[in-house]
Amino acid sequence: MAAKNPMAAVAALERLAQLTPNVTEVHAQLGMAYYAMGQYDKATAALKRALQLKPGMPEASVVLGFCYAQRGSFKDALPLLEPAFRQPPNFETGRETGLQLIRSFIALGEYGKAAEVGEEMVRRYPSDPEVLYRVSRLHADRSLQVMLHLVDVAPNSGWKRMAFGQVHEAQKQYDLAIVEYRNALKTDPRLPTLHYRLGHAIVLNAPDTEIAREEALGEFKQELVIDPHNPDAEYEIGEIYRQRGQLELSRQYFLRALENDPSFEKAQVALARILVDLRMPKDALPHLLAAVKLNQTNEMSHFLLARIYKTLGDSSQSDTEMRLFQKYHELSDPHPEYRKAVPAVAPPEVTKQALDSAPKPEP
Repeated sequence: MAAKNPMAAVAALERLAQLTPNVTEVHAQLGMAYYAMGQYDKATAALKRALQLKPGMPEASVVLGFCYAQRGSFKDALPLLEPAFRQPPNFETGRETGLQLIRSFIALGEYGKAAEVGEEMVRRYPSDPEVLYRVSRLHADRSLQVMLHLVDVAPNSGWKRMAFGQVHEAQKQYDLAIVEYRNALKTDPRLPTLHYRLGHAIVLNAPDTEIAREEALGEFKQELVIDPHNPDAEYEIGEIYRQRGQLELSRQYFLRALENDPSFEKAQVALARILVDLRMPKDALPHLLAAVKLNQTNEMSHFLLARIYKTLGDSSQSDTEMRLFQKYHELSDPHPEYRKAVPAVAPPEVTKQALDSAPKPEP
């Protein structure tokens, strides 16, 4: 088995099991050798025999759980896999237990439990490509199933049209997203987040035109009529005013966004940016430090911090922040060719703070 030759191990263990039919370890090892060869029925029988002779053998129990899962006996697998996942005997067994547990929960339709295990697997094995792939597929497949069910139960609802709009938006088909969002508004004009999504799609469809900004501004403000505490809508309004150079007005909306959601990193950065442009670097500093605490890899935060520290006369700290900016700028999109190939499953977030020329304050 150590030489990864399970066939030879099986031949020896089968003979040994005949000679010593009541030795627990022989049957346990035989079951594991059968499992390694994909002979799950034989593995199940051998492992059951081992557990009859010595109940509670942890390694035999968990591999028996693997066998049940591979044979499609998922209900039988769960009582063996769940405790083993909570307290895995070793790193590799814990990994395999988690993967089999996710598979079993999905097969039994218990997607919530599958998602919980998936998130724990990502925490335990953050760089394991198979774990990352299987958990991503779990969420993607479940999302598709729920979407199809939505189409079946409510084909003419505003929710269905908004969902389709988000799919188009995620695929950067902003004109099609706008059509779906407007159709959804005809069905239910007070649908939560719908005016926000329409406004965001309008901005993305024509990001540099004042006509689009004005139309989007109306949608964001309408969203605040429906939901006065929507931080995303507050943020987008603030960003439009910032692009117009209306810095004091912009500042008010970014402040309101943070009042509604203090963990809104992009709003922290945007407000700090406004304060820098208003020549208030000391007031900007706490917001950028809060933003870095929320996300230390945002290049914009470090760029602005470098500016602020330079203005405040701290050249050493400014140089440090500029090095961090350069580091994260280079890492901001390490695999653009892969990102183009990965299908988008969610619409974009709020407008990103980019390194463009800052607007001048109004006289």
